[in-house]
Amino acid sequence: MKMETLLHKLRFAINLNCRGGIRSHTGGLAAILILTVITCRSCLSTSLTGANCQISQSTFDSDIQFLKQRPPAHLRLMTARYVDLRRAARGLACSGVPLVAFDGLHYGPAAWNDDPGLYLFVPAVARIFGLTIGTASDVLLMGVVLLALGLGLLGMTQVLHTVLGWRVAIVALLMLTVVLLLAGDVYALSAAPAVACVPWILSFVSRKQMTFGMVITLGVTGVLAASADAIRSYAGMALILFAVVVVVCGYQLRAAGRTILVATLLLGAAGTALVFQHVYAQRDAFLRSKPGAVMQSARGHVFWHAVYLGLSYVKNSEIPKYQDELAFAKVRALKPELEDYSPEYEQTLKREIFVLAKRRPFLILANLFVKLIVVSLYCLLAANVGLYAATLAPKPVWAELGFWLAIAFNGLYGIVVLPNPKYLVGLIAFAALYGVFSIEQAAEQQNLENRLQWIEKLVFIGSVETVRYRFFMNRG
Repeated sequence: MKMETLLHKLRFAINLNCRGGIRSHTGGLAAILILTVITCRSCLSTSLTGANCQISQSTFDSDIQFLKQRPPAHLRLMTARYVDLRRAARGLACSGVPLVAFDGLHYGPAAWNDDPGLYLFVPAVARIFGLTIGTASDVLLMGVVLLALGLGLLGMTQVLHTVLGWRVAIVALLMLTVVLLLAGDVYALSAAPAVACVPWILSFVSRKQMTFGMVITLGVTGVLAASADAIRSYAGMALILFAVVVVVCGYQLRAAGRTILVATLLLGAAGTALVFQHVYAQRDAFLRSKPGAVMQSARGHVFWHAVYLGLSYVKNSEIPKYQDELAFAKVRALKPELEDYSPEYEQTLKREIFVLAKRRPFLILANLFVKLIVVSLYCLLAANVGLYAATLAPKPVWAELGFWLAIAFNGLYGIVVLPNPKYLVGLIAFAALYGVFSIEQAAEQQNLENRLQWIEKLVFIGSVETVRYRFFMNRG
């Protein structure tokens, strides 16, 4: 009977959708998606409500088995991270407290050795909608990336005034979306806020009065940047730097107005960080009250461990490959009593890197140089024709400074650790956006039309005439 009622509502939503205009289409689509989720909840065989909260060796062993196979998710997700997400979801179902993990034998902190954001959001999505962890991960990743694409395109309509700039923006953002979806995991989530926020931040540059939209944009930017930081360490810092530079140096407001906007940005970030701290406090309070709980201190993403192993990028006898066991073995040889990933463990590897730098300086320099070249190539590929356009029509100093500061910051991890594409999605996002705005800047100048003709052919359009894109600006 319940299923028949849902289907009846679904038919009604579809019929209503067919009779209305654009708004009705949107509302109908939302109704269909909501009803689909509700309907699917009753069809799922595995949900958080069925979690086994009893001490069970078989539950622990089942998690270990998942370490030997590919996670049941369509988008990329590390196997170890999937197992930790299972334990975080089980801990949430059994305790009702976020970021508590239960491995079948003990309660403990979720993501004690990783950034906690994903372990907060994915189990919450799975619990709310009754999804499996693999499906919840896919829904969250795809939803965030597509939402960022939509917000980014909407923001572009406020910034781009040429057909060439608009067409290039569509191509760039669509390709950027593909890159983020292929990267998956925490990497896509940490880069999506830049795609969503940068166009909106730039849309207010020409305003001479502070508006409510400015305040909301900067506040939301702070919240999203802090959320990105929680998902992957320092992932939102480049967006914060970009926003501060643009607001302070680019906005045509009085000093008081710019100060208010920067304060709003930082308050949004600080408020989000405080929310996470409150969640940590709740988790720790539960673990202290639970007999037998493992009270490991949540340490977040390790740094010097990754830097040490990153020295394997240029082949050498000291660190032959990027493998965790090599770092573990090095620390055990120096201080066998230390626990893996502990603060003392990190400090030991830090000292070892400096010892190695004194003993073999050229190994360090060779790694840094080769990684810098690789990171620069990724930047070149992402910005591509935008770099040519930037030579034709230089942008204001504040725009160059904001973009290149964000690009450089996002490239640091690739230079000091490993220039893997998934670690550089933030750099790729900012470089692609830099290319879009460079082309727009050049296309607005009619005297450069002949020099941009080859770009016109590249994106299959016939003119760089400076016009408002009428579909969005004068629709109806």
